[in-house]
Amino acid sequence: MLRKMQKVNHNTSDLIQESNIESELRLCILPNEILQEIFSYFNPETLLTIKNLGIQRLTDLSQYVKYVNFSSCCAISDEDISSFFTKDRTEQIVHLNLDYVFRVKASTLEKCISKCKNVTTLSIMECGLSYENIFCIFENCPQLKELYWTLSSKERKKKKIPTKLKIYQNIKKVYIHDTQFRNSDIEILGLVMRHCLCAEDVCINCSPYFSKTVLNCASRQIYTAKVLCKERKYPINIVMKTLFTDHIKIERSLEQRFSDLYNSNLFRYPLEGEDLTLFIKSDSYLQFVTQEEDFAELPSLPNNSIESLIVILTSSKELFYSHMEKIKKMTGSALKRLNFHNCKTEPNEQDGNAQAPDILVTYHILESITSNSYNITELNLSEIHHCTIFPFTYLHNLKKLKSLSLSGCAFKTPESIKDDICDEQRPGGFDYFVEKCNGIEKFQLLACLWCWSSPTDDDLMSIKKWKKLRSLSMSRVVSLRVCPFLYHIANDCPNFSYLEINQIGDPNVCHYMHNVVHILQKSKNLYFLRINQTAFYPMNTLFWKAVQSANNLHGLCLGSAGNTAFENKIVLNAIRELQYLHLFHLVGQRICESLLPQIKKIMVKNGMQTYSIEIYPKTTEGAYHECPHAHFPGQ
Repeated sequence: MLRKMQKVNHNTSDLIQESNIESELRLCILPNEILQEIFSYFNPETLLTIKNLGIQRLTDLSQYVKYVNFSSCCAISDEDISSFFTKDRTEQIVHLNLDYVFRVKASTLEKCISKCKNVTTLSIMECGLSYENIFCIFENCPQLKELYWTLSSKERKKKKIPTKLKIYQNIKKVYIHDTQFRNSDIEILGLVMRHCLCAEDVCINCSPYFSKTVLNCASRQIYTAKVLCKERKYPINIVMKTLFTDHIKIERSLEQRFSDLYNSNLFRYPLEGEDLTLFIKSDSYLQFVTQEEDFAELPSLPNNSIESLIVILTSSKELFYSHMEKIKKMTGSALKRLNFHNCKTEPNEQDGNAQAPDILVTYHILESITSNSYNITELNLSEIHHCTIFPFTYLHNLKKLKSLSLSGCAFKTPESIKDDICDEQRPGGFDYFVEKCNGIEKFQLLACLWCWSSPTDDDLMSIKKWKKLRSLSMSRVVSLRVCPFLYHIANDCPNFSYLEINQIGDPNVCHYMHNVVHILQKSKNLYFLRINQTAFYPMNTLFWKAVQSANNLHGLCLGSAGNTAFENKIVLNAIRELQYLHLFHLVGQRICESLLPQIKKIMVKNGMQTYSIEIYPKTTEGAYHECPHAHFPGQ
């Protein structure tokens, strides 16, 4: 689907900058088919610069690209994006991704998209397009089959709803993101779904996570459900977020949020026998979920390998072993995303303990799947409690693994546990795994839901060997202190761009700040930084000078429970130098009310058409200091 649109060439600038005759001749001797394949990997900005070589044949061939992805060119201007959509190009484009293009006017985007008469897949997440823009695109793009869209904040105003609607029969999949439902939003959403009555796959995502498949990091907070629409044949997928961990509280919270939907003219309660409102804990509405009540349906499942699989473990090892062959039929070369979850038993909030499924059964299932699925690129094991040493050797077969999520107790060592496994049965450790699977780009480490065990600073030193590492997220890992691996990541990982730190180590200290400063100074591709820590000192001048030097920073999220005030002058001086900054979230005890309009003024002056500014001043000591929003979808 959109996989080809994710291809971003990081080395094309060197090729384009070579203007000598020798390099031009090397390109000219290549056949057309090979050149077109090479150009399909180029991002749009690079394609625009090909004409600077002055070779007409290369310029002509660069027009024939079917998959166009602007998500890596989010700071592109109106003029450049308009010059890209020439007549020759627009006739060829089939898949178009304009996610997070935040400096281009909605009217310009609508005009460019409308030229692409043959586009079948369109992704316009977080770029400010309104319902009126969508309606115009529907009219001008008759081949459109898949739409991914974030509801624009401009839709909040009450508008006249048209009575005559045209049904667009070709559209089969619609994904709409909105942070929360309002009455006016429900009317807009209803209009879109009535336009697309033939769409079999419709999802409304009102969680903060607006990626097309909700991220692994959201798996503890995201719940999905199927609801019935009054005018549609097929049910609609709903994605919602809850902060609760207790399942009774979760159901009450979600039921309360759904009451507004059922009271609208869009959705209806299920009739007797229609059991469609069962909430499923999942990290993506698109993925298949295997849990205890689903085993009866296993015979009807496909015999071929599927792309995504979530295994929700139960406490019955006999149940799993008896269906293991059926589950393995769905694994294989096509499996790309694999997620493991323990059963629905949650840990006790007092002591952090709960009865988890037999971990050896879990490892047996993991080995059975990974040994048969060598193309897995995303693996989420952060929902598993490890009461013994985690067998990293079971992952050595995953040479294409790019995204890995682990719980803290996966790093248990023989010295930290007592079990009956003899030495020759002990699997290889994390350091050896890092060497065997060296293509990791995204790494996430979360606190275990069942225990407080977690790695030390030394245990994570080897991640610097992941030269392709781009994203690192750490949340509530209590044993970390100085985090020296951050220093080495800045030096050894040239593509590093995303750092998220949420309440690690002792919440009352912040010993790792000098290493964060080093990342700000050395990682030239850093586009997002989050630090939510009780003891974060907001007036650290060295930190703000480092922020000021991070020229490519697109998003900044800071949270503190300290009593020190955020001083407007030092914050604004840093933000003025960040010409691409369009996301700024701040949570603290003492924040001046004038800070928000001043930051908004700077972003508007920098040409931002869409931006997100959230400032939460807290007046009581010890108030909630974590940002309640999700940010970038783990790019």
